[in-house]
Amino acid sequence: MYKITAMTVRLNLTLNESVVKRIKSYAAHRKVSVSQIVEEQFEEILRVEKRSIKDSRSRKKHSSEDDSFRKFLDTYAGSIPGHVDYNEAKSDYLRKKHGT
Repeated sequence: MYKITAMTVRLNLTLNESVVKRIKSYAAHRKVSVSQIVEEQFEEILRVEKRSIKDSRSRKKHSSEDDSFRKFLDTYAGSIPGHVDYNEAKSDYLRKKHGT
């Protein structure tokens, strides 16, 4: 039987000196290499991205008004107190937008 091993490749990164010192300390404390930490983080980013792409393909496309409202909500996300009923907030937004 053959054992399949992953090929490793050297990757040079340019990082802020204080970040490098802190990540080296973090790695030493956890007895892992900086390379292992970086690889695990990259893998997680790619898993999330793959999931996001899959989710976006399965979702129905939003209308331009819906997208506009979502951008509005994203802009003011922290400034709206308490629970917000999305449908009610969208209706209010569209009424104001169209002057009805």
